Amino acid sequence: MWPEFAEPPKTTVGPEAVLEAFVSVELQIPDVKSHLLGDTGLSLPVSQRPRKLERWMMAPKLPEELRRLSRAHAGLSDLEGLLRVRLSRPEPEDSVWILARATDSLVTILVRKAVDETATQFTSHVSFLATQARRYCCAAALLLLDERDGVDEFGVFRAFALEHGEAAPVANKLYKLADTRPQLFYAYLR
Repeated sequence: MWPEFAEPPKTTVGPEAVLEAFVSVELQIPDVKSHLLGDTGLSLPVSQRPRKLERWMMAPKLPEELRRLSRAHAGLSDLEGLLRVRLSRPEPEDSVWILARATDSLVTILVRKAVDETATQFTSHVSFLATQARRYCCAAALLLLDERDGVDEFGVFRAFALEHGEAAPVANKLYKLADTRPQLFYAYLR
């Protein structure tokens, strides 16, 4: 009847055996800390969190440089992130999309790492933001290239700004694309 055993295996059934099995499994589970993804209620282990753009995902408030830049423009003051979503996979550190609330309206924000950005990608990001702004009835959209990892990609930003009428673009300044509805802004953050 039991070809591999001389006799049937002995099993202990009872609370002690169940507890012992549970504790032995419980001890093998590594202590993994996780963090909430914005206000979504979802979380990821720390090892899977994007490092370069984490300040855009996890900070209770949007970064100070964005809040400082936005104060100068009507309709963008008092920005507060409502929903934050990491967009690119499998590269987890590529971009973050944020639906934010300003004083009078909603604002859609796309934050990109300033690494290997091309003019074509920059233009497609503007198109993506315009679509998101219409979808969520936003009054404004912001495209931000974030140079936090030391890679200088200002050349692509400068070319885009020159193409759209900015004579001498600089970093850490919010520029507006002319004649767009909703209003589209872009900046290069150092």
